Amino acid sequence: MISENSTGQLKQLWQEAFGDSPEFIGDFFRLADVPEHCRVLWQDGTAAAALYWFDCTCRGEPMAYLYAVSTGIRFRHRGLCRVLLEETLEALTRRGYCAALLSPASAGLREMYRKMGFSPACALTFREASSGNAAVSVREVTPEAYTTARLSLLPPDGVQQSLPFFRILNLDSRLYIGPGFVLAARQNGDVLDVQEFLGDFSVVPGILTALGCRSGRFPCPGGTDAPVFIRVLSPAAPVPGYFGPVLD
Repeated sequence: MISENSTGQLKQLWQEAFGDSPEFIGDFFRLADVPEHCRVLWQDGTAAAALYWFDCTCRGEPMAYLYAVSTGIRFRHRGLCRVLLEETLEALTRRGYCAALLSPASAGLREMYRKMGFSPACALTFREASSGNAAVSVREVTPEAYTTARLSLLPPDGVQQSLPFFRILNLDSRLYIGPGFVLAARQNGDVLDVQEFLGDFSVVPGILTALGCRSGRFPCPGGTDAPVFIRVLSPAAPVPGYFGPVLD
């Protein structure tokens, strides 16, 4: 059980590890099913390391997307992160999850996770696009509406994220739907920073025009760039081919 006092410690650990604003951290703890999806390693009454996860599924099988794996500065270089991860994977297995996924933020972390039995998955290719002459209909929607619309466009081997995941994504990205597509993106001036696009790529120039953007770079299923790593926890685990957006 995570008490109010320990929640304060976890927020402090998060800020120390990632430098996010108190507003973002508070929103995460409010929206992301904490404490049900949090594990903490304590040292002498202090939160030394922590991680969180979002529920997701692939072909109906439960998986966990691990996020915000962190260790306090004065507790680093003791192997605590590895201990916490292994204990978490054991706990997830007992709870019936068939796999764990995560998105390494650096080459060093990718190598560490490889040594722990994770492997690259869900490769992408990135396609550049420019605005067109005619706009298409683009409507900004809630995380609830986006989650529902995404289901009909997700590849058969795609990962379906839970609603809390899209609520967190929506804190700094906008969610859109239109005729035959879904889009999660941020606008940087006249450039569209795309986290997810599912649908007919031929409508992309019209989307850029509708949003007042000159260009964008769109991740599409398939390719060679693997944004996530997976560790299989059960023989029943399907091999996901598409993950979708990752959280920064």
